[in-house]
Amino acid sequence: MATNVTPDEARALAQALASESGEPRSAAHVESRQFDRPQRLSTAERSTLREKLRRALPEIARELAPSMRGAPPIELVELDEAHADTVPEGLVEPFAVARFEVAGQPGWLVWDCAAALAMLDVALGAAEPGKTTARPFTSIERAMFPRSVLGALARLGAILGLQFSAPTSVQTLDSLGHWRQGGDKAEPQRLLVTLSITGPGGPSTWRVYVPGIVHSERPSAKSERPAPLPTHLNDVQVEVRAHLGANEVPLAELLALEVGDVIPLKLAVGESLSVLVEDQACLRATIGRSQGRLALRVLSVERPKPEA
Repeated sequence: MATNVTPDEARALAQALASESGEPRSAAHVESRQFDRPQRLSTAERSTLREKLRRALPEIARELAPSMRGAPPIELVELDEAHADTVPEGLVEPFAVARFEVAGQPGWLVWDCAAALAMLDVALGAAEPGKTTARPFTSIERAMFPRSVLGALARLGAILGLQFSAPTSVQTLDSLGHWRQGGDKAEPQRLLVTLSITGPGGPSTWRVYVPGIVHSERPSAKSERPAPLPTHLNDVQVEVRAHLGANEVPLAELLALEVGDVIPLKLAVGESLSVLVEDQACLRATIGRSQGRLALRVLSVERPKPEA
């Protein structure tokens, strides 16, 4: 293979790629990242939270001991971030979900229904949990389920610096709720904590979707202010537009449009949209409302290309 690199340049490159000891440098770790799923926490922040949770697992297990006749073995499977729209994925009614709130924002604990029923059997005084498949809770079980997991949820919240409240039983998709029910401060991102628990019904998995993700170890975007703008540019007006979406329709359909007709856009409900500054995409945002008016909540800043 032909190359324009001279022998001296090749030796210099080889030396640059080697450590002072003469050993080849190990390749830097590159974390897998899906850029269509924005993350609020850095790799270091997630690692710190994982370590905190691992150290606190015995405390969480002790909170479950009264309902399981002893502290169950618990392991942290993963701590990551997820969109709240993924909560219903894989759920088949009747399922076992404890819905809770953090500062008015909904969160969910998703558990295998048979494992939850086994715990409730033991909590209600059965010598051994009955062999059962998923079924709707009785009225007593419905009231007892959130109480049984409340202590563990509260301990998990304390580790994350959040206060979990108002847990309720949910077994149908209609009553699962949606992240948009969080009001003006509603936002879809959730911290997903996955725990493996070996309880009365055998091994099972908790998936806890926690709202209220915050940066704990790095300065917020608002504290990283850009360089001051030159004074003579302070009053320059710029056009800011939100791109809600577009669609293509045949000319015949366009001419046939009447009042009341609907033109679907390619932007899905709840999906972030582009905010243009002088025709350059500079921000990603979601639609909301503020003081009774339509508004945009900025999710991220996208720096325009240098030539812009």
